[in-house]
Amino acid sequence: MAMGETLELEEIEDLYNSAEPRITDKYIRFRQIDPKKFQKNSFRIITLSESKGIKAIIGRLTGQTSTTIQSYLFDKTKWEIKEAENWIEKNKSEDILETAPYNTISELPDYIRKKSRKIQLKWMKIFNNAYSYMLGKTGNTKKAESYAFRVANTKIKGE
Repeated sequence: MAMGETLELEEIEDLYNSAEPRITDKYIRFRQIDPKKFQKNSFRIITLSESKGIKAIIGRLTGQTSTTIQSYLFDKTKWEIKEAENWIEKNKSEDILETAPYNTISELPDYIRKKSRKIQLKWMKIFNNAYSYMLGKTGNTKKAESYAFRVANTKIKGE
């Protein structure tokens, strides 16, 4: 599963039909929210920490524009169920993401979409790189997103 890969609602339902931890070939999966509560075709997989082996399935809840974590995926070669449960409890308050990372111009914040296409693309590249860097370093989505906004906005300031 690659970062940004889109998933059909039916695929999510088939793969993740239980609230209990589910063991797959590669992952220990913990569903957080029923996939039926999400907009169809809004699912994708993001890496929360490459080094720690943590990914998440995110999507947009019905009627929302921000993304929310639907399930956590823990590399089963690096995690035990209890350790993963403890990590989720410690980090659970960070489930709502603005839209990081950005894949298209239409997802960018309004104040960036008002700028030229060149600036939009520059901002998106800087933001995504900064987000990935900090997420890999800390494993904390809120810190990564905050850092990425600061870096991207500083780099385009005055343009």
